[in-house]
Amino acid sequence: MRKPFIMLLYTSFIATSVACEKEDDLSQECVSVTILGTTCEGATLLQLYTAVPIGSSVYFSGDMGAPTPGTPAVAATYANVVKTFTPLPTLYRGEAQWFFKLRLASSEERIERFCTANKMWYDAPQVIVTDSSTVCRSSRSK
Repeated sequence: MRKPFIMLLYTSFIATSVACEKEDDLSQECVSVTILGTTCEGATLLQLYTAVPIGSSVYFSGDMGAPTPGTPAVAATYANVVKTFTPLPTLYRGEAQWFFKLRLASSEERIERFCTANKMWYDAPQVIVTDSSTVCRSSRSK
């Protein structure tokens, strides 16, 4: 009577092992993304994303969080503007840099450059992407 029960456990273990192997085989390459923007007064604000899978999109609405010490206290709150960028590693990959496809999506038809009421310029931000597949692996193991 115990034999079928043991076989069931063994089968379950084998299935789990195969699933884990498949997950490892499909390990995605991830990157670390830094987005740089400037205020109207010239202060630099940045937003950092880690472990972004290649081919995914990241949405951000300009909320840069608390200003870094030494920069003017500007709160970037323009939720109606959403920028989307998608890594395109197949087009070009330089040394520790990736080209990104950057597009705008907003209630307004087009946005080239604007200054919000809280004095922040936002204009096709500089996107710096570094190869950080180790970050992706470490975040997955947590």
